[in-house]
Amino acid sequence: MSHTTLILLLSTAPLLICTEEQNRYHQLTAEQKKIVDTAIGIVHKQTRKHVNFVGFLKENPDREYYEFHLRPTLCEKNGENTHREDCKFGTPVLRINCAICNDLRESSIHCVQQTKAKEAETIRTTECSHKTGESSSLSHRADKPPECLGCF
Repeated sequence: MSHTTLILLLSTAPLLICTEEQNRYHQLTAEQKKIVDTAIGIVHKQTRKHVNFVGFLKENPDREYYEFHLRPTLCEKNGENTHREDCKFGTPVLRINCAICNDLRESSIHCVQQTKAKEAETIRTTECSHKTGESSSLSHRADKPPECLGCF
């Protein structure tokens, strides 16, 4: 293999990886895109640049729990809270770790820099341990059995 071919091959590899990361968003289901777009909107309140989806780390649709990475791009925010194909990832490789559980309420969405994700596990475990309907009176168990109002 000639030196020119080798240099060309090595210089295009990062572009292929970047393009692959950008295309992952288009492989998501409509529900997954809604989850990611909601997180992008929340992260945009705290960043100067537009962020795009990178990929899922954990998914548990049965528990309604999703953990994934977002990453800042070179684009300015334009009010569009969705993955933008025209925006390329910037350097350095700062990743934002987002966890969403239960539903799409803002209170159940937690995003931090990847370096702080381990510290955030306690908060996420507490927030995500709530089950829908758990706080209703029908789901509570009494210490003693209820009185039998219709018993003879």
